[in-house]
Amino acid sequence: MTLRSEEGRGTVVDIHLPKVESGAAPAPAPTVSNSQSAGGGETLLVVEDNAGVRRVTAERLEMLGYEVLEAEDARSALELLNMAERVDLVFSDVVMPGGMSGFELAQEIRARWPSLKILLTSGFPSDIDFADKNTVEGLMILQKPYGPAQLTKAIRIALEAPPPPVQARETSATNT
Repeated sequence: MTLRSEEGRGTVVDIHLPKVESGAAPAPAPTVSNSQSAGGGETLLVVEDNAGVRRVTAERLEMLGYEVLEAEDARSALELLNMAERVDLVFSDVVMPGGMSGFELAQEIRARWPSLKILLTSGFPSDIDFADKNTVEGLMILQKPYGPAQLTKAIRIALEAPPPPVQARETSATNT
């Protein structure tokens, strides 16, 4: 962008945009009105180290009809999960301080609460690729940046997905 201003002549603003191939214009992103309720009273745990992002996300989810718990890192999330009566889904950022990533949190959740739904979010494409190869059953990831409609849809899909299969534990039978 360039800005030129001359006294007595006015101001000129040039905005340089990338060239777009001609064709049909992209469809506008769907919007979610405040009157639409996506949530059915489910409880979501939002795990995000950025307090502002965490608060905005929690407020958006509350407006959609969800009960929301908040944690600033993976360790706090695990403490909340230990104490909470009910959590239906954990919505966590992948990159967090404190030595435990969202992927590691998901692995720990699978070990302790195998049927708990998990939705991760990341702004890094390499995290999306890693998630595709990750061994955490039932793991879903939402790419940042996302809008309200994308968040609403991803949360519903994650909540309605069948629970991941529970890993069978090895047992040894003895003949008596």
